[in-house]
Amino acid sequence: MINNLGKKVIESGGDIFPLVVESEYKTGLLNPGLFLHKDRLLINIRHVQYVLYHSENNQFFQSKWGPLAYLHPENDQTLTTVNYFGEFTDRELKVSKVNTETLDVKPLWEFVGLEDVRIVVWDKKLWMCGVRRDTTINGQGRIEMSQIAQKDGEWKEIKRYRLDTPGSSDTYCEKNWVPINDKPYHFLKWSNPIEIVKVDLSQKCDNNNFKCDQVHLSKKVLSLPRDLRGGTNLVNWDDGYLMILHEVDLFNNSLNKKDAFYYHRLLYLNKDFEVLKISDYFNFLTGNIEFATGLVLINKDSDKLKKDDVYISFGFQDNSAFLLKTDKNFIDNLLIEI
Repeated sequence: MINNLGKKVIESGGDIFPLVVESEYKTGLLNPGLFLHKDRLLINIRHVQYVLYHSENNQFFQSKWGPLAYLHPENDQTLTTVNYFGEFTDRELKVSKVNTETLDVKPLWEFVGLEDVRIVVWDKKLWMCGVRRDTTINGQGRIEMSQIAQKDGEWKEIKRYRLDTPGSSDTYCEKNWVPINDKPYHFLKWSNPIEIVKVDLSQKCDNNNFKCDQVHLSKKVLSLPRDLRGGTNLVNWDDGYLMILHEVDLFNNSLNKKDAFYYHRLLYLNKDFEVLKISDYFNFLTGNIEFATGLVLINKDSDKLKKDDVYISFGFQDNSAFLLKTDKNFIDNLLIEI
């Protein structure tokens, strides 16, 4: 295991930036999405209406509610997500709340809003891709693509597409599908084995969701102790793709309730989506709950950005968000051929 990747990045000459947003509630910021578009580092930061307390390691220091507790405002017990979109430039974050009022309807479940957004530009359209669970009474999660644009000085959602599940429509919660940056409307749906799906926004299914088809399923299955799950976009890297995945160590805590420790890995694939290299598993800041949703490789020098710099965005303990800056050589040295 690679313990505290953030420390190793700083020791190698890299940097780390806290991402702070002023909001109505001084509660959790987490899981920032990241995308490079026309030399601009676009960023989305998820704000949630709770504060998470998680007792770490051997969980000796529990709260009176146990080792894991969600602390909500007294007047609103929902898990509501609000997204803040904008740009990171010159060590400064400039974001504003995404206005979704035109397309919002009364939520049917207690998890409200578009969660864990990944950003992508396909066909010159800017998309926020995440999971939404408030459209059914049982919280069934489906991937949604929200097209956004900057209008009248604010970011607005202008279209919303809810995606079907290839092969089966009765799964409970689809999440962590990640966009493939250079293949419009393609997502990596599952990571071990690699499964790729393609969305058809011109065709609806019987359930009124938009059609999705499996277009690739790898025969290679990696022998690892935990499932690999989606994380960041697939970005162009040498002659293939690189992404950061997460894996979850699920267990029951001392109160016999579900708990989890999160870890991450780098995964390098060729253009045929076959895995060629992988890293050891790691954490960013030694936390047991961390989640990476953004990865960018700078592909050319500009006035603002340096070629071969790498940016990784991640959330820590559901309470804070960070941007890690390193370089391509540092990342390449973490990869091991398989």
